[in-house]
Amino acid sequence: MYAMRLEYKYLVPNRSLPQVRQAIAPFTVADRYMLGKPGGYTVRSIYFDTSEGQSYDDKQAGVEARNKVRIRGYNSLHRHATIFLEIKRKQGPFVSKNRAPVACEHLAPLLASGDVDRYVRPKTGFPNAPHDSRRFLFHVYRLNLRPTALIVYEREAYENRLGFPLRITFDKYVRSAPFPALDELFDEGRLSHALPGYFILEVKLPDDAAFPAWLKRTIRRFEFQPMALSKYAICLESQGITHRPSGYGTMRFSRHVRNSVHERERMSKWAKFTYRYPPQLLDQFERYKSQKIELR
Repeated sequence: MYAMRLEYKYLVPNRSLPQVRQAIAPFTVADRYMLGKPGGYTVRSIYFDTSEGQSYDDKQAGVEARNKVRIRGYNSLHRHATIFLEIKRKQGPFVSKNRAPVACEHLAPLLASGDVDRYVRPKTGFPNAPHDSRRFLFHVYRLNLRPTALIVYEREAYENRLGFPLRITFDKYVRSAPFPALDELFDEGRLSHALPGYFILEVKLPDDAAFPAWLKRTIRRFEFQPMALSKYAICLESQGITHRPSGYGTMRFSRHVRNSVHERERMSKWAKFTYRYPPQLLDQFERYKSQKIELR
């Protein structure tokens, strides 16, 4: 489990980006992932949800303690691409993650077989990768989660020059596609913009830290207001998908989605999608249960 942190989000017009970037420049440095990428790097996620849209519904209902289950990759597909299995937990303003790296070519067989011992190894920075992979699979199989939204954006990330580890990110050009296949994580073909004219500014800091004075001044100067922003909810709504009664579980689909033959086929497959517990994974979960190891 990663350490708890505080997370604050702000919706900012694109026209303000140069001024905001300039305002924080004396106090921050670009993080190591932006080396050679002055415009930022690409973040790609496939979010999983139930047929009832439980994750979306929990967000809309303001449930204090909730999880998001997703896979995440970066930039473009290449021979040694790594995918991360993630569970993001939110408790009010506090956030933590379980995160496990997996080779891209091993993602599909891992989900099909549940063979963590074969496909996941501890790595530098991820000593608990096998256990965190089992946590991820536990949620996917227990709730029969299915890939619901592909969300892609460009991220600029900056870190505090001095003092505690503060991180500021600009998530730009947020775009999405509904009902992705797992092998579409690096595809751009079906993406459409979800937040035209805006980017999301996020501030991430340790749970026992406060905003430094320079950041408070910047927020006052630009009149930023903290908002409960969820890229997942924003992207579902931009695609015309919401949590309402319908013939497909309790997800409601827009006329655009219903009238597209291609999207109807995807929607139908998505609604009927199911994961079967691999026997090996069931045995592992039973052992965890007998040892009182928490997977949630």
